[in-house]
Amino acid sequence: MNGEMKYDFIIIGQGIAGSTLAWSLLQSGKKIMVVDDPSGSGASKVAAGIFNPVVLKRLTTSWRAGELLSFAGSFYRELGSVLKIDCYHPCPILKIITTESEKAYWEAKAMEPELSPFIHPKVLSQPDSIPLHASEGFGKVLQAGFVNIRKLLDAFAGYLQERGSLTKAALDYRDIRLGKQEVSWQNIKASRLIFCEGYQAVKNPWFGYLPFKLAKGETLTIRVEGLDLKNIVRKRIFIMPLGKELYKVGSTYEWDDLTEHPSPQGKAELEEKLRKIIRIPFQIVDHQAGIRPTVTDRRPLIGIHPEIKELGIFNGMGTKGIMLAPFFASQFTAFLNGQRNSLDREIDIKRYSALMAT
Repeated sequence: MNGEMKYDFIIIGQGIAGSTLAWSLLQSGKKIMVVDDPSGSGASKVAAGIFNPVVLKRLTTSWRAGELLSFAGSFYRELGSVLKIDCYHPCPILKIITTESEKAYWEAKAMEPELSPFIHPKVLSQPDSIPLHASEGFGKVLQAGFVNIRKLLDAFAGYLQERGSLTKAALDYRDIRLGKQEVSWQNIKASRLIFCEGYQAVKNPWFGYLPFKLAKGETLTIRVEGLDLKNIVRKRIFIMPLGKELYKVGSTYEWDDLTEHPSPQGKAELEEKLRKIIRIPFQIVDHQAGIRPTVTDRRPLIGIHPEIKELGIFNGMGTKGIMLAPFFASQFTAFLNGQRNSLDREIDIKRYSALMAT
């Protein structure tokens, strides 16, 4: 690039957080430049992209599930239409039920007003044609599905490149220069720079104080002849249909080994759990890993640096990022554009301002 260029916002990272924020800002008429490291994998690029309004472990609704799902559905349909791709796939999640007490508990919980819009009231019998270990059938989660994140991110990268709004480059924090009411990276200047860098934020010299609790997740892609699943199946792990006898399987949670490399232990754990679900042979065709930017209180980390108003962060989406990112990208965009006086307290980084002094 030659010459100095001025933008409204520089966005660091083109995962699901950076992409949803970039799209929201573009829709509001802002001029942006997205900077994305071509060598980084990132959790978004290996994630399954499942959206699920129910916490299956406790059979409770996810935080703000109704409004988040409604917004996300419209968001992904609109963006997919602009990008000319089909990436949004609503489909039920079938929770494997293996005991009579589990079946009774499901059907009792289905009567609760908070859960009733999201789960089928009766446990469904298992068809003989589905070779799974599900002795008592399936609990059906409604308003669920998945977004093909890889397809979405690749298509959106192309969209940005066509408009001269994407730079593929590794970020060195030392290249960021702070000025009076502006910030620059290399030869690009903007009014504000927003970090959407996933788990790399723990190294960020301005936002490293925030309480990330990183978790490594590993997934498998398997081929299974004769399974023919149309829905996502869940029993400790998920099995998600990809088409052509392929399925994505995941995910593990590892808190100590925070490398992006798949591990033999992760593979063995997923294989063991798979064999307790599938009654027929499967073939592993791929094995991936990513680091989730989870947070100690399980809420996003969004806002402007308390001392440097030119820097912001949009991060910490964790395992629910596909649901959370569109809604809060829209809210953050309104805040950045002066259309909101404040962010929701639950997601505003102001809740951790005391940590800056420690």
